[in-house]
Parts: sequence; structure tokens; C-alpha cells
Amino acid sequence: MGRVLAVATALSCALMMAPAVTGAGVIVEEIAVDDPPGADAFAFTPDRVDVLVNGPVHWSRGVDGDARHSITQTDGFFRLAPTNGLIDFTRRFSAGTFRYFCEIHGSPARGMDGVVRVMPDADTDPLGPNFDVRWAEDETLETGDRFDVRYRRQGASDWKRWERNTPLTKAEFGLGNEPERAVQGRAYEFTARSKGNASGAKSGWSPPLVVVAE
Repeated sequence: MGRVLAVATALSCALMMAPAVTGAGVIVEEIAVDDPPGADAFAFTPDRVDVLVNGPVHWSRGVDGDARHSITQTDGFFRLAPTNGLIDFTRRFSAGTFRYFCEIHGSPARGMDGVVRVMPDADTDPLGPNFDVRWAEDETLETGDRFDVRYRRQGASDWKRWERNTPLTKAEFGLGNEPERAVQGRAYEFTARSKGNASGAKSGWSPPLVVVAE
């Protein structure tokens, strides 16, 4: 019987070094809303984070900050309205690339802005060359309820569609030869994006996950 080896990338290496861990063992990525009194420039720190599927991201500001800020996702998945009070805001993420900004001090592409990148993940112990790929959690759909998923054999130039506007949060690659037969020793790449069925929101594509069927 085979298994799946998820090949480490720069993104997955960064995830291994993610900082905060809750009592339940869940990694929480912390982002500070930096605005010390008298500052000329405000920032989200860090302004780019890489998290696992369903990974929580927490934005916070202490009592010393006094500027007015929002946390506004560019595609409409979430928004914390402008406030000059305490900031304590958390979202759990499905796969995709999510850009956000402060409506007061930034724009979607400059100034006080940031990005959260979420790569799909894979089952690490299937039976045979088939394997599960997961792009969201059924229990927590805070950044989309429909998903597009695409794949390609590693080294190929063009992406192929696997799922389009699906409510599924994971699927078995190679089951019933769909979208194609999984072959032991072959490397595949997967990328996904989140969509809001009612709102029409659509994230950017996630960083690619590389999986080798063994």
C-alpha cells in the first residue's frame, strides 16, 4: 500500500515556525495593528502570514494605540469596521490568498495593508496511491462556502480544473480515476481559492501544494 508525501515548500517551512499555540494545540497567527502614539506610518505586523487550512489569524491592538483603523478584506470576506478602540478580531481561513487593508490608512495594494496565504493540505496516510486533498473545514467556513480547485502534474505548464464552485471541503484524488488516475511516484500540484456563494466574493489562488503519491 502507498502513502502520500507532501513535499515541503517555502510556505510549509514557514508554517512549521508559526508562533502562538493555544491550550488545545491550535496554532494561532498573531498580527499586531501597530499605531504607537505620534507615529507617522501605521502597519499590520507582520504584513504577510502563511497559515494552515482552518488556521486562526488574530489581529490585536493594545490600549496604547489611539488611531482609527479598519480590517477590510479586499474581496469582501470579512470586515472589522473602523474603530479607535481595542482591536480583538479573529478569522479562520480556508484555502486561498486573502488581501486586506485599513480603509483609513491604506488601500488594497499599498499603504497599511497585508495578506494571508493558505495552502491546501493532504492526507498523509491513505491506502494505495489515492489521497485526500483538503481546502477547508466543514465545521468552520468563515472565508467562503464554495471552492474552486485545480491541479497539474508537477512540471506541466497548464492547470487543469478539478472542482468548480463546489461546497465540498475535501476530495479524494484518483477515486474512480477522477480527475485522473493517481500514479505512484508521480508528483502533483494543487491550488485552491475560496468563494462566497451569496456575496460573490472570490479570493486569490492559494500557494501550490506539492504531493507525491507513493
